[in-house]
Amino acid sequence: MLHPLESWLTLLCSIVILLMGFRVYWLDPRNVLYKGFFASTFLLFIQNLFFFELTQVTVLEVARSLRPWQETTWNIAGMSIYITMYYYAKKFSTRPTYQWETFLAYLIPIMAVPFIILEAFTPFKHGEIVMMANGRWGIQIPTAHWHDWGRAIWAFLSYFFGVYFCFLPYKYALEERTKRLRLAILLIFGLILSTTFLQNYILTIFFDTITPVNESINVIVAIVFIGLMFSNFRLFEVRSEYAVSNIINTMTNWFILTDSTFQIQEVNHAVASALGHPKFYWNGKGLAEVFTAEQWQENKDRVEALNNSHNQERFELQLGLKEQSVFLAVTATAIYGKRGFLLGYVFVGTDLTTFKDSEERILQYASELERSNESLERFAYIASHDLKEPIRNIGNFAGLLQRRLGPHLNEENKEYIQFIIKGVKVMNAMIDSVMAVSRMGQKKLEETTIDTTVLLSKVEENLASYIQQKKGLLIKAKDLPIVYGDESLLIQLFQNILENCLKYNESAAPQLEISCQLVEHNAFYEFSIQDNGIGIAKEYHEKVFEMFKRLHSRGTYEGTGIGLAICKRIVELHRGKIWIADTGTAKGTCFKFTLPIPPSK
Repeated sequence: MLHPLESWLTLLCSIVILLMGFRVYWLDPRNVLYKGFFASTFLLFIQNLFFFELTQVTVLEVARSLRPWQETTWNIAGMSIYITMYYYAKKFSTRPTYQWETFLAYLIPIMAVPFIILEAFTPFKHGEIVMMANGRWGIQIPTAHWHDWGRAIWAFLSYFFGVYFCFLPYKYALEERTKRLRLAILLIFGLILSTTFLQNYILTIFFDTITPVNESINVIVAIVFIGLMFSNFRLFEVRSEYAVSNIINTMTNWFILTDSTFQIQEVNHAVASALGHPKFYWNGKGLAEVFTAEQWQENKDRVEALNNSHNQERFELQLGLKEQSVFLAVTATAIYGKRGFLLGYVFVGTDLTTFKDSEERILQYASELERSNESLERFAYIASHDLKEPIRNIGNFAGLLQRRLGPHLNEENKEYIQFIIKGVKVMNAMIDSVMAVSRMGQKKLEETTIDTTVLLSKVEENLASYIQQKKGLLIKAKDLPIVYGDESLLIQLFQNILENCLKYNESAAPQLEISCQLVEHNAFYEFSIQDNGIGIAKEYHEKVFEMFKRLHSRGTYEGTGIGLAICKRIVELHRGKIWIADTGTAKGTCFKFTLPIPPSK
C-alpha cells in the first residue's frame, strides 16, 4: 500500500481534473470542443478513482479485478481526447479539414473497440499487474503476444495523429501570442503522450521493464495546463456575445428589457437620453411609465398573446417628449428559456419622427399638386372651349367674305382668305387636341382584357385609306399578347404611333414592324414599333413627347405636334412608360412602350 499522502494526492488529482473540465465546459456549453474536453476529463476523473482504489489494496486478486476497469476507462478516455484534438484542429486551424483527416478522426476510435473488449472481457489484457519493490502496483509484459503488438500499433497511431491534430492550430495560427499558447499545448500534450507510450509500450515490450500503474500526477499536469490555455483562448476569440452590450448601448434605437410582468430590467442610452433619466432610474419601473398608460393598454394584450411559434409583435406609438411628438415603431419579442418558460420581453423602438414629418410633407405636396393639376386641366378645358368661339367666328366671317366678294376678289385676296380659313382649321385641331389631353385622367379608365391582335385590326381598319395612300405594309408578330387597359385609349395610342411612322416616311414602301416581349418581372409587355422612315436624331428622343414640339415645319409635314404627347399620357395612365430606342446604324425610328398584363384572378 502506498504512503497515505500519495494516496490522497491521487484522489485530489481526480477532483482537480473534474473541476478543470467543468471550468472549460461552462465557457461555452454549446461548443463541441469544450464538450469533448469535459467528457475527457470526466473519464479521467473515473480512472483516477480506480487509481485511488488501487493505492488502497495490497491483495493481488483485488488489484487484478480493478485493473481491467481502470485500463478500459483509460482507453475510452484516450479516444475522447483524440476526438477532442480533432475538433480543436477543426475549430482553430485556418484551413479547411481534409477528407483523410476526417476519415482518421472516425477510424482510429473505431479501431479501439476490439482492444477495449479484449481488456474488459477476455484474458488478453494489457500486461500483468505485479507489486513493485517500492510497494506500488506496476505493469509487466514478460512476453509480447499478438494482442500486445496490435495494441501498441493502435496506441502509436492514436497518439501520433492526436499530436498531429494538436499541431495544426499551432501551424496555422495568425497571431504571435496565440501561436505561443498553441505551442505550449502542443509541447505538453506531445510530451505526456510520448512519455505514456514510452512507459507503457516501449519499456514494457522491448526492455521487460515494470512500469507503475498510477500516472495521476502526469495526467493532472497535462489537464490543468491545457485547460488553462483553452480558457485563455476565450480572451482572443471574437464572439458575438462580447459585442452585444456595446451594440445595445451605442445603437440609436430604443432598447428595453423587461421580465414576464413587464417590469423593466434594463434600458439603453437612447431610452435614458430621450426620457431624461439615467439608466438605473428605470430598473423596476413599469412600461406604462415609458409609454403612455392608454397607448400601452391598447397593445398589451397583443404582446401577452405572444408564444414560441409567434414571438414578435409590431405596433406604433406617439409620445410627447421634450415639447415635441416622437413616433416610435416598436417591435416586441418574447424571450423563452430552454424548457419553454417565458422569461421576459425585449422592446426595440425605431424613431419614425423624421419619416412621419417627411411623409406629411409629401402627402401635403401631393395634395397640392393634385389640386394644381385639376385646376390646370379645368383651365385648359375651359380656355380651349372658350377659344373655339372666336376662332369659329373668324372662320365663318372669312367664308362669308369670300362668298359675298367672290366675283370682285383678285387672286391675291383669295389666297389671303384661304390662309385665314386654313389657319382656323389648324387652330381648331390644336384646341381639340388640348381638350383631349386635358380630359384624359379626369374619369376612371374602363380597363379590361384586350387582345392586341384584335385591337390592331381595328387600328388598321381606321388607317386603311392612309396606309393604302402611303403604300405601307404592317408586319405584326405572331401571337401578340392580351393586355389590360382602356380599349378606346389604346386604339388611339397605336393609331397615333402608326400614323406618325407613316407620315415621317419617304420610302416608296413604308414598313412598320410590331413585336412584343415580357419585361419587368413578367408584369408588363414591352411593345416595339420599328419603321424605315426618316428617323429622329438622338437629342430629340425625349423632346418629341412634349406638347406642340415639332421637328419639322407644317409646310413640310402637317400636324398639331401633340400626337406623341397624347401617346405618352395614355401610356402613363396605364402605369407604363414610352421612349424611343436607339437603333444604332439602322434607318428609321423604333418606338417602345409598356402595357400591363391582365391581373391574375
